[in-house]
Amino acid sequence: MERVTRIAFALAIILVMVLSSIAPLGSALAYTWGTEIPIMTSQFSSESKQCIQCHELATPFVVRDWQKSPHYRAGVGCYECHKANGNRPDAFEHFGFKITVVVTPKQCARCHPGVVEEYEKSVHSFAGIQCYLLPTYPLFWVSVIQAPFNWPKVIPYSWIKVFDIKNYKTKLPEVYEYVMKATNGEPGIVAFTEDPTVAILGGAEPQGLSLKNAETTKLAILWGILGCMACHGAPLNPTFVKEVEKRTGKFAGRVMVPGTHKIDPAFIFNHGTGRINPDGSLGACESCHPYHSFSLKIVRKSWEACGHCHYGADHPVDEMYKSGWHGIILLGEGDEWAWNKRPGDWMPGRDFRAPTCAYCHMGAVYGPNGQVIYAPSHDPAIMCKWKTGMWIETLLRIPGMPDPGSPAWVREWYGAMYGIKLVYPEPDWKARRARCIALCSQCHTKYYAASFLRTMDWATLLVDYIRDYFVLPVATMLTEKGLFTPFDKIEVRNLGAMANRPAKQALAHQGPDYRWWHYLVERVVLWTIEWLENVYHRPAVRKKAPEIIEYIEKIMPWLKTQVEGEKIESISSLLPPKVVETYKAVTGLKLAFAPLVTPVGIEKAGVAYTFTVNVAGKATGVSPVAAAALLAVPAALVEAGDDEEEQ
Repeated sequence: MERVTRIAFALAIILVMVLSSIAPLGSALAYTWGTEIPIMTSQFSSESKQCIQCHELATPFVVRDWQKSPHYRAGVGCYECHKANGNRPDAFEHFGFKITVVVTPKQCARCHPGVVEEYEKSVHSFAGIQCYLLPTYPLFWVSVIQAPFNWPKVIPYSWIKVFDIKNYKTKLPEVYEYVMKATNGEPGIVAFTEDPTVAILGGAEPQGLSLKNAETTKLAILWGILGCMACHGAPLNPTFVKEVEKRTGKFAGRVMVPGTHKIDPAFIFNHGTGRINPDGSLGACESCHPYHSFSLKIVRKSWEACGHCHYGADHPVDEMYKSGWHGIILLGEGDEWAWNKRPGDWMPGRDFRAPTCAYCHMGAVYGPNGQVIYAPSHDPAIMCKWKTGMWIETLLRIPGMPDPGSPAWVREWYGAMYGIKLVYPEPDWKARRARCIALCSQCHTKYYAASFLRTMDWATLLVDYIRDYFVLPVATMLTEKGLFTPFDKIEVRNLGAMANRPAKQALAHQGPDYRWWHYLVERVVLWTIEWLENVYHRPAVRKKAPEIIEYIEKIMPWLKTQVEGEKIESISSLLPPKVVETYKAVTGLKLAFAPLVTPVGIEKAGVAYTFTVNVAGKATGVSPVAAAALLAVPAALVEAGDDEEEQ
């Protein structure tokens, strides 16, 4: 009996070993890509096997990440993705192989043609050209940040030499002397010339900068590459950049290190969603599908993928979403959801309870019996009626319409050169809106969905009316009279990109405070008033363009009461007298700093409210009592209604 047990145990061990050895093959055979690619075996090519041998030692974390991926299960190795034709400007020799570090949608299309076709026609793929050439200026952000300054073309070499230590000469002389001695009197230069990155880069510098030629324009370009283009996508196509320079006559940035196949160090790490690639394709699949595991879970979680770019002052969609009920449900119970279901089988109600960014904008839509009535899409605007990203116009999405963010010559040139049409794809806005209604009505009634969408449409009109009636006419008149200053340029841009556009985005993404206070009230309304006040009180405008003063008085009659040269105290003249009186009473309070139990009296609408604030702490300096009293003030202003006497 004992012998039988030992034999059975040995056979079990052998069976486990055999099963574990064929597990990758089994999972590869079980894994499906849908209809786009026939299943492959887990037998990797000889080239990829050589890559793995070296990179298991050189970059083990990359190899382990890839081993978690569907590519690994399907037998797609390193060489299959990174192989490059020899005529590509970024192709380089690597231990006997011609490879590239820029894997493009065109390469991905060998296995995912349908997905890439959808993506290449989407707003994501156009994002790099729009950012790079908006409206026609290469590296447009340079003009935005340079406009207020008359800075020198080159930062002086003498300043770079000791750039950060000179302020210590009188403040901390002993530190100054120590550093100067340690660096032979050249701390700034030493910091650049002796840095370990110099040897690795082999003399290549971002945008060809040098200590004696630190061009301010190139330095500003670096900020745009690290900021705007980190999301929008950088130009990695030397042919396109040369064409831009020929057409505009302006420096358009450097793509390659001269005389090499190396991409400029400033661009090598760019994975923006509209990257302009060396092979002419647009986009970077890894901007949403982080290499090398290409995890669906990461793509579908909004704060891990979409939130990478769609957040911040000019498009805080991630924050808006998280402060609405969809985001609240996700953050509260998302750890229980099935994140890794294949596309076309990720169903609301069954696999998750509230839509993420990826689901609303790209997910399949299911009918009442669970059948797919709209397939998944890689066009994130597939359910969007309006094009609002340009802020200066709100356009219906009409198939074949030229992309308004791309200059006409770019559309023509790109189509002729690479066969890519920078136009809006099918379907039209009505079909997109119909899909959106079907999407929402999986969880809500159609009446509920239609009510929400129609409310958004009407609310959009108000924001654009303020833009078209209060902002753009004044900006146009200032420009025609030669009075449109760099300050105005930035202000009007902010009233659009930082106010108008996100206000409209807030309508769709559920965050109540973002809709009202952060954007409509603060930015759209108050920012507009502040800018018009500034224009109204400029002596140059009154002298050279009285018609602008008349127009502002027409659209904001309360300004007529202001005498030229007087500074407006506040916007209180917009408010009812009783509110102003209450506001002055509240802001005129003298808050006590002691004792620790402080009565704060506030009079509102003839009713006295008294709050006792108890705060533990010392009543010295800026006491906690003052802060607590300030917190009491908003509470005191709450409407009492019909029950005031009882309170």
